[in-house]
Amino acid sequence: PELMLKVAWELGFRQVAVILSSYGLGWLASAIRGVVAFGLSTVGLPLSLHVADAGIGGFYLSERSRSSAEVVARQFKQRPSRLAVILGYHNDYWYLGCALHAARVRGVIFMGLGWIRPVPILENSADVFAEAGCAKVALYEMLADSLYITTLLTRPTDVPRHACTTGLSPKNFEAQYLNNAQGGELLEYGATTADALCMWALALHKMLVQRSYTVKELNNMNKSTFEQFQQVLASTDFEGVTGRLKYRDQGFALPGPDPLAPVAIDQHQDPASEARVRLGTFSSGSAVQWTGYAVRSAAYNEVLSSAGGVLKGHLAEFKSCPPGVILNFSSNRCEPCAAGEVFDGSLPGCRKCMAGTALELAKPGEDLTNRTCSICPAGTFSIAGQASCSSCPSGTFSSAGSQ
Repeated sequence: PELMLKVAWELGFRQVAVILSSYGLGWLASAIRGVVAFGLSTVGLPLSLHVADAGIGGFYLSERSRSSAEVVARQFKQRPSRLAVILGYHNDYWYLGCALHAARVRGVIFMGLGWIRPVPILENSADVFAEAGCAKVALYEMLADSLYITTLLTRPTDVPRHACTTGLSPKNFEAQYLNNAQGGELLEYGATTADALCMWALALHKMLVQRSYTVKELNNMNKSTFEQFQQVLASTDFEGVTGRLKYRDQGFALPGPDPLAPVAIDQHQDPASEARVRLGTFSSGSAVQWTGYAVRSAAYNEVLSSAGGVLKGHLAEFKSCPPGVILNFSSNRCEPCAAGEVFDGSLPGCRKCMAGTALELAKPGEDLTNRTCSICPAGTFSIAGQASCSSCPSGTFSSAGSQ
């Protein structure tokens, strides 16, 4: 999650919405570090209402249900952000996407971890959409521009030597492994397995050879030996098939829990497909190298190209609307309330005029913060949300404010 916030900054966002699922609590600390490191602001309610010492604003999806997602959608509409960082799983995307669509929110770009695949191209997809509460086309519209931050399982560039092989570079080792594997599923996971074995081999070498522990002592560790072994593993630093394997301080007693690794930025540009476009790659502490594929947002017809690894331009944030007007999510413009509606600063947003009252569309230059619904005069009536009062049918009469 920390690296998701780095990508947010590179795309030009300075404000983000962190949507936290009860299933994603373990990622919150990393997201907070990213918010602080890149100087981003967050929208929403204090997450400390739900998680002690959270320290940032956001939205909390308390359970995987339509009602919980609808609460988040209402809160989000009042405090929107163009980029929504999702700390949750597949189902959380489905519920949130449907709830935001029903609330007439558009243009939001979801960002999540790459191994989570919320686009439900499944044989039982009808059940998925029924569970989430919207039609397939609605959910696909919300997921169309989603961004995913993916740890690369094999390094993009080579170095002269792998730490645990003789005469082989990491890329040469990878090629030899793929050739010997002779097909099969998920071959790329062999890279992480090879580096895990190398990490243990190097740690055992340090304990047995350099620090003179015996095999018996390692098989029957006391507290001191265990702590020594943990320190050795924490000091891991070598060039492997996945990249440079090195741990760092992440706020725990020992460095970890995950090693730093090259990261890729992918985007869904066809909402009806699982396929993703590789937009760029980077390592921690380095700038993103954009591949040349354009970053796209169908909602506002945005296309950001890149050249020489550098992105040109940035994605637009939602307009910040002054009191009296509201954000039209479909166009990203601030607009007055529709005829028959009045601005309500307590929401903030528009609400329909009550039955027995009416309000015409605002005139240019009119003070939009002090408009009120007018009571229908005697002989007229209205239902909720009318722009003007209707005359009573012939032979009938009504008092002022009639419905």
